Amino acid sequence: MIDAPSLLERTLAIPCWRTPDNPDVESGVSAFFSDVIQRELPWLKVNQQHVDGNRFNIFATDGSPMEMLFVGHLDCVPPGTGWEYRVTGEMDGGRCYGRGAYDVKGGIVALLAAAARMGATRGVGYLLYCDEEYDFHGMRRFLAIERSRAKPKLAIAIEPTNLRVRSGCRGITEFTAIVRGKCGHAARPWTGQSALKAFLHGVRRMDEFTEQHTDPTLGRTTRNIASLRAGQFRGLDGEYAILAEDGNIIPDYARGIIEIRTVPSMHAEHCIDAFRRGVEEAGCHVERVVKRFDFRGFQTAHEALKPLTDAVHATLGSVEFEDIGASGYSDVQLLSSQLGVPCAIIGPTGDNMHAADEFVELDSLRQLQEIFERTLVPYRLPAAP
Repeated sequence: MIDAPSLLERTLAIPCWRTPDNPDVESGVSAFFSDVIQRELPWLKVNQQHVDGNRFNIFATDGSPMEMLFVGHLDCVPPGTGWEYRVTGEMDGGRCYGRGAYDVKGGIVALLAAAARMGATRGVGYLLYCDEEYDFHGMRRFLAIERSRAKPKLAIAIEPTNLRVRSGCRGITEFTAIVRGKCGHAARPWTGQSALKAFLHGVRRMDEFTEQHTDPTLGRTTRNIASLRAGQFRGLDGEYAILAEDGNIIPDYARGIIEIRTVPSMHAEHCIDAFRRGVEEAGCHVERVVKRFDFRGFQTAHEALKPLTDAVHATLGSVEFEDIGASGYSDVQLLSSQLGVPCAIIGPTGDNMHAADEFVELDSLRQLQEIFERTLVPYRLPAAP
C-alpha cells in the first residue's frame, strides 16, 4: 500500500523545475513515479512517451478499453525566494511544505494511493505528463500519439482546487510584441516618437476591446503585461536587443510579453489587431508579433461529471463547484477539444501556489484519496477467490 504523506515527502525531494542546470525539468520525478507504479500498481502497463531530451510522459493503462482517464502534470515552477520552510519538503502542523506540494504532487500521490488500495481495474488510464507549467509539450505529445485511440468517457485532472470541482476554464493567449519608434531629444518631444508610450497606448486599446467581452460562466477577460523592456536600440545580442537607457533620449524600442485570459467570443488576432491600432495611433509601428499560445477555454455540463460529483458528495457531504471565471488555464482543455471528452478538475486544499512556502493540507490528501477510491469503484475487478 502507498502512504500518501510519506510518498509526497519523497517526491518533493526531487527538483522538477526548469533551470540552466536542470534542462530535463521533471525527468527525475518521472522516473521515480514510473518505478512506484510498476511496483505498487503491477496490473498497469506503463508506457513512457518521449517528449524531448530525457523528458517523458507516463501513460499507464490496465489493458482494457479506457473509460476513465486521470491526468496530472509532473513539472513545477521555480521555487523563487522568501522560503521559511525547505523547498524540497518539510512537514509541520498537519501540512506538507515544498515546491509542488499543492501544485500538484500532493494530488498525484493521493491518486496513486487510491489506485493501490482499490487494486486491479478494467477501463482506467493514468497520464502523468511533462511541461504543463511552460509550453504544454507533454499534453500535446500525448494527443499526437493517442488522439485516434484514446476515447475515455470522462477525464479527471488534478490541479489545486481546495476539493472543489472545476468544470471548465477560460482560454489563454500570449504574444510577444516589438514596437519601433524614433529617437529624439527628450526636451523636444516632437523630435521623436516614444516606442514605450506607443506600446502602452496599444495595451490601452487592447484593454478597451477585451473589456467588451464577457461570458455568463467564464466571466471577464483579464490581461497581464508579463514583461516590458524599452530604451534606445543599440543592436542585437542574439535575439535580444541591446538597449541604452539615457534619460535625455526618447526610446525608439519596446518589447513586451502580453497574456490574456480569453472567453469564446474573442481570438488572439482580435487582441493583436487592437494593440496594433493603438501603437499606430501613437505614431509608431509594430515591427513583429510572435504568438506563443492561442488556446480556447472549455465548459463541461455538471451532469456529465456525475461519477466524480457523486464521489465528492459521498466523501464530503456536499459538492462545491469552483468559479471557473477566476481560475487559470488548464491544458485539460486540449483533451476536451481534441478528444471530445467531458473533463473535470479537482485537487487538494493548500495555499501559496507559485509562491514561497507552498503547502498542502494533509487531511485534504486523505479526503482526496477517498474521492478517487469512490470514483474507481465501478471499474474495480472482483478479488480472486
